[in-house]
Amino acid sequence: MRIKSRELWLSLMVLMACQKTEPIDKPAYVAPIYDLAPSQFMALLDSLAPLTIPTGKEVKGPWQISFQDSSGLDSEIPVMYDSAVELPHRILLPDAAIWYQQDVTLGHGVLMIDADDGAQLWLDGERVPHSYANYFPTNESTQTISIRVLNNAMKGGLRKVVWFAASEWETNLAQKKKRDSTWLVLRKVELLDIPDQQVSELKHLMLSNSKEFLENQPIQMKDPVFLTAPMWQQDSEYLYVRWVSDQGGRATISWGKDSLVSDHEIETSSESGIYLVPFPTDLGNIYYQIDQNGIKSPIYQFTQPNSEVFRFGVWADSQGGWDVFQKHMKHYLLHEPEFTIGAGDLVAHGYLNQEYLNLLQSLSIVQRPHYLVPGNHDYDGYYENLHPENYFKYLGLPQQDQYFSWNVKNCAFIALDVDMQFPTGISGKQKDWFLEQVETVEWKNAEWRFIVLHHPPYAQGWEGYHGELSVRSLLDTLYETSQIDMVLAGHCHDYERLVKQFGNQTTAFVVLGGGGGGIEPSRNSDTPKMDTVIKKHHYAMVEVEDKKLTLKVYDLDNQLMDSVQLIHQ
Repeated sequence: MRIKSRELWLSLMVLMACQKTEPIDKPAYVAPIYDLAPSQFMALLDSLAPLTIPTGKEVKGPWQISFQDSSGLDSEIPVMYDSAVELPHRILLPDAAIWYQQDVTLGHGVLMIDADDGAQLWLDGERVPHSYANYFPTNESTQTISIRVLNNAMKGGLRKVVWFAASEWETNLAQKKKRDSTWLVLRKVELLDIPDQQVSELKHLMLSNSKEFLENQPIQMKDPVFLTAPMWQQDSEYLYVRWVSDQGGRATISWGKDSLVSDHEIETSSESGIYLVPFPTDLGNIYYQIDQNGIKSPIYQFTQPNSEVFRFGVWADSQGGWDVFQKHMKHYLLHEPEFTIGAGDLVAHGYLNQEYLNLLQSLSIVQRPHYLVPGNHDYDGYYENLHPENYFKYLGLPQQDQYFSWNVKNCAFIALDVDMQFPTGISGKQKDWFLEQVETVEWKNAEWRFIVLHHPPYAQGWEGYHGELSVRSLLDTLYETSQIDMVLAGHCHDYERLVKQFGNQTTAFVVLGGGGGGIEPSRNSDTPKMDTVIKKHHYAMVEVEDKKLTLKVYDLDNQLMDSVQLIHQ
């Protein structure tokens, strides 16, 4: 029997009103939309909003290749070699560009280029900007395709090139848009904060009348919903709380020292739905709640630990392995770090909004500040100008570049971004800024000094990779004079440690690439000889007690995996 719209609406309102003594007019949710609990509605989603994978036309070989290239993003098409290759084609050629060329006739549509790490396109000798990520528009008269692959890792090259007709591509985009909106509604229903029996009845109504349910948008589905729980960041001036909603508008944060009393309010607004609200750095311990258009979040607690032992967490290469990464975040709760540091490859695909939403939701588990440094995967999709748009959109702070510094207690930190140029390195404005930082009073007066960056200067666990030579050439001259105690990095998906002596200065090099991405194969490079290489997922804690520093590394079962101690005499 078909239930009419009004009957459906009334049924749902009765179900929701039963949970309180007086009716409510706004839905409440047990978790943000991007909570990683598995969805129960995937089969229903497939039936309501099917997604047809476009087949396209693969542009097969042979492809002429060339390795002649100039540094930077701008380059001229070189003379191509007579030799040709078939796809997929990948070779061991780190931090280099590889050119591919072929004569082919394409129509009006889109060209998908699957390359490591990024690609640039020329059609008939003219540079063509991408329309989105690794998708480029094509026209009717294309005769020659020239592709410049920018490899910032080890093996690089061209995996696949596929052309999609404009009609097929536009159909796929429309299907994705419908699927996203349908998923959002289904997820809202799934996370409604009502008793289990009522949830079952509500789901039954939705399943039996899904199309009408979606068309009429009951239970005020047009109200905003939190996509992520709030997480915290910090710069030299402010603490910031950040969250994402499915729509913009005005919002209010109520907060106080007691979970039952909110004696402070901050009003804010956002056009995009990405909210960022500053707080004083001496905030202390508070309870807070977010209200957007009558939709209230749970009450959260933010704390600032007050211990004689200063502790902070370090991780890298979460890279889309959200189940593993969330385990790390939950383990951090046991250690109560003052903050955590993410040393790059925060996401697997920098151009995907969903990746950053999953990252923010995972970080919200630890209600402490997070200092987040970009890596090469955070640049994916942005090799036209090497400006990681989504990194700034979801993680950027006012007046702060992707390289920055901060001081806490007797420790000084400098975060560098090796990927903001091609090939990787630190030069120009960033290099000048860095050399100024190591001469500041704050750096010189600190007891412990840390460099944070994604690409390590020394590494052995990734076969064929020996560390970033451009980083090593810069830092090797500064370890003793600038008294650098520890270099924290990722990039290699393993744990590595090396302690070296530079004159009177002892410096520890630590690779912490076990945040969630796939672990490196068993074989190592011959050099450099690291003190320790362990290929497991892991996270790290650093403890500082005056002149003693201890690094502790834990595996996925929260068992101590390695430790090292540095002592200043």
